[in-house]
Amino acid sequence: MNIVNKVIINTTFQIAGRLLSFILSFISIFILTRYLDVSGYGNFVLIFSYLSFFGFLSDMGLSLIIVREFSKKISNPAKQMETFILIKIILTLLSILLALLTLIFFPYSDQIKLAIVIGSFAVAIGGLNGFGASIFQSRLKMDLVTLIDQITKIITVVFIGIFVILKLNFYFIVSSVLLGNSVGFIITLFYLHKEINIFQGIKLRNFSLNKKLLKDSLLMGVVTLLAFSYFKVDSLILSIYKNSEELGIYSLAYKIIENILLFWGFYMASIFPLFSLYSKNNFKKYINIFNNSLTLSIIYSASCLIIGYNQTVFIVNLFGGSEFMQSIIPLRILLLAVPLFLINNIFYHSFLSLYKIKPVIVSLFISLIFNVLLNIIFIPHYGYIAASYITVVTELILLILYSFFIRRDNVNKNLS
Repeated sequence: MNIVNKVIINTTFQIAGRLLSFILSFISIFILTRYLDVSGYGNFVLIFSYLSFFGFLSDMGLSLIIVREFSKKISNPAKQMETFILIKIILTLLSILLALLTLIFFPYSDQIKLAIVIGSFAVAIGGLNGFGASIFQSRLKMDLVTLIDQITKIITVVFIGIFVILKLNFYFIVSSVLLGNSVGFIITLFYLHKEINIFQGIKLRNFSLNKKLLKDSLLMGVVTLLAFSYFKVDSLILSIYKNSEELGIYSLAYKIIENILLFWGFYMASIFPLFSLYSKNNFKKYINIFNNSLTLSIIYSASCLIIGYNQTVFIVNLFGGSEFMQSIIPLRILLLAVPLFLINNIFYHSFLSLYKIKPVIVSLFISLIFNVLLNIIFIPHYGYIAASYITVVTELILLILYSFFIRRDNVNKNLS
């Protein structure tokens, strides 16, 4: 099967997967917002927003490095596989430890802290699932990635539904994510063994760290940390300065935006291996994919803006119910960031495929500094409204920085 056909098949699976993801996400939000109310939903989001800052440590950019390296012909795949697995296990353990140690410095209630402990294991197992997904992605087997991802989400939603029917407490709701990720991990191991015979090919006594891969992973880890912080720091700051109800209002609006971006995320996952492949041996095809992606991002974001603005009230009521009507304003503000999100995401993957890590780090770091400072200044006074506007401004700053580096480094020499 040629690459074009693989991409078509992968994209088809991903579209179907994203549709199912959207449905499952809607069901989970629909249940949680009504069972937990605004404040409870805010606490649920807080738990995984906090943990996302440590989830980066379980990856440290390893996923994208795996996709990049295994998309090419490598001389010693077994050795690199050993390196990746060892690094992944070590980073996952460190991420759990750091999340739990840091927790003592945050002014959260005992209930929230205990829920974070439960959630930390869910995030860790989810990180291990990401290793298998990266291997499958590098082989353009996004159908497997989609299958495992959907089974994981289905199991999670099923347990949420069961726990709600049984009227169990908040901890059981959080543990549903742990149960779903655990099932996904078992399935991932099964397919890894089937695809690359992982249990036979990897011997613990032969583990050896490849310095180049470790260095690349650490560099990508910095990028991952900045990216996670960039997207989650507003929720964390909001949780410190405001109550969980405000966080719940903002989080629902942001969650709707994340659902809008679901389809785009899988599209970029499909073409990133091609970005990596063609960036070195067929730059003309690389430019063609880049330009087509920009065109698609404009069409998709314009559609989202038009539909989103006209149907904001209906969308918020559908996802959150009447208690979340205050989410209408932040959602309308955040919709303005969608075109910027998509274009920045293209630039991000383009830089990574060209091994230009420094522009990404500098751009994300500067944008993050602006984001943190603006949020600290304005959130205490204007709450989630400030967080919404600052998200748009930060995305615009990031776009300006990416554009600057593209022109400075002459990355776009063939884009016209």
